[in-house]
Amino acid sequence: MTNHQSTSELSRAIERVESDLRAARQELHDKRDANKSQWDLYGSELCAEEMFKKESLICNKINSLEADLHLLRRYASGDLDLNQLTDDLLRLVEIETIREELAVEREQVDKRVGEIERLLRLLGRKV
Repeated sequence: MTNHQSTSELSRAIERVESDLRAARQELHDKRDANKSQWDLYGSELCAEEMFKKESLICNKINSLEADLHLLRRYASGDLDLNQLTDDLLRLVEIETIREELAVEREQVDKRVGEIERLLRLLGRKV
């Protein structure tokens, strides 16, 4: 993919997310207005929990879209590099291997400490 294609692809993605974000914010505004009108009309006969749940779902959608937009902008600024993926995946494998080795070592040390503490008690010494 050429740099021009990549820039065009990125611009389209940003525009799409920005459009979705505007729509979600409008949806939340409309839902809040509708809920307020219904509450004013029907009051406590309505289920406020259901109203809150629907608004909360829209808020979650907005938060997700904002995170997507932030990620796209970080990529646009050069803060994230798609070519780094392979190196990062290899590093994750290395980290997991080290973590597993440390877990085995910790288990061995824990066992040894337990044995020494038991031996000290058998000898009548304080642990």
